Amino acid sequence: MKVLLINPPSRFWLFPPLGLAYIAAYIKNYYTTSILDMIIEPEKLQETLCSFSPDIIGITCTSQTFQDALKVAKEVKEHDKTIKVVMGGSHPSAIPEKTLKHPEIDFVIKGEGEKAFLEICQGKHKEGIVEGGLIIDINNLPWPSRELLPMSKYDTPGTILTSRGCPHRCCYCAHHVSGYTWRGRKPNDVVNEISHIVDTYGIKDIQVIDDNFSMDMNRAKEIMKLIIERKMNISLRFYNGLRADRIDEELLTLMKEAGTKLISFGLESTDKTILKNIEKRVTLHEVENAINMVHKKGIQVRVSLMIGNSGETYKMAMRTIKWAKENPNIDATEFSLCTAYPNTPLWKWVMNNGKILVDSEHYPTYFLDKEVTPSFDTPEFSAEERVKALRIAQKQMARKFAFKNKSLRNFKFRNLPKYISTVITITFNITPKRKFKADKN
Repeated sequence: MKVLLINPPSRFWLFPPLGLAYIAAYIKNYYTTSILDMIIEPEKLQETLCSFSPDIIGITCTSQTFQDALKVAKEVKEHDKTIKVVMGGSHPSAIPEKTLKHPEIDFVIKGEGEKAFLEICQGKHKEGIVEGGLIIDINNLPWPSRELLPMSKYDTPGTILTSRGCPHRCCYCAHHVSGYTWRGRKPNDVVNEISHIVDTYGIKDIQVIDDNFSMDMNRAKEIMKLIIERKMNISLRFYNGLRADRIDEELLTLMKEAGTKLISFGLESTDKTILKNIEKRVTLHEVENAINMVHKKGIQVRVSLMIGNSGETYKMAMRTIKWAKENPNIDATEFSLCTAYPNTPLWKWVMNNGKILVDSEHYPTYFLDKEVTPSFDTPEFSAEERVKALRIAQKQMARKFAFKNKSLRNFKFRNLPKYISTVITITFNITPKRKFKADKN
């Protein structure tokens, strides 16, 4: 039996699809397995179908990439209707019944995919929704099969996942795959994998993509100590996964010595009422203290903020923008529109307090260019005001940080059209005129 795992084409970040690579590693000893990353190689679907002749195809997707994934599934069935199509990821896990209604899809995996996909390959399920559940002891999982990926073509190839899950209950977060149960890998195994990435691919810029890297602070410290002891001479970046209330002076000292160049904190809003509404479970004071600590260590500080959280108004959003503009210790800031994903607490809140503006299967595909579209609005904060606030934030942050950080170090000529689109949008403060539609279901 031959298995082909596909990452559908999209305009999102160019880093390895570790979820597919983990599934490949889990099943490759039993079945001939290949991965097609259509973000990197969008033109190779038909060629791969003909040359590889898969029996089962697994497609991963988020809400933003679902339509692209569905298009891939249709092309697969048009090529050979006997090929079984399995779809997984955060979007199918959130609304599995609705996803399965599409005739091109034979199976939907709800939750983590390794065991469930293997069971499908073994014929233990004929069709329908397969519960993936959670893999409690992730230390038994093999490292992701990066050898099946075009590693040299990624903007950020050195990604690693050291833990799964997050116990916090932020209302906007989709926990449909890895759940609320936090599970950390053993420090020695993590550092061994980093060493493998460095030795095999010559990659020394490592990005940790956990939801909550330092949930167990002793484990986080041990990982840093091992990197220091081995004199690995790497750069570490944490664009995600570090909460302001889960760091201390000792951890930051070790992170700095281990080669950490950037730490990002998710604040979302500076308004204490909004932080309570979204169940962030962190205060502005805690985040500001963490920012100051990181800044003093000489590590770049990045903060993620959202426009349009539950209960927010235009004036509240502008106060958050003003804070980001005036804080002297921040090196980069990312603003995005708060998005209500299917079956999240935020989605349910919007159904009672606002209006969903996108069908649950037709999400905006990109948030930084002229296609930006709010997924919802409220009587207190209209869709047009949300876009306006986002454009103001982007423009002000672009001016503040244009020459402050090293964001251009990873410039790629193939991404030039995307860069130009973003620059034009920010520079001219363009607000697109879009037709917003409500979810019919």
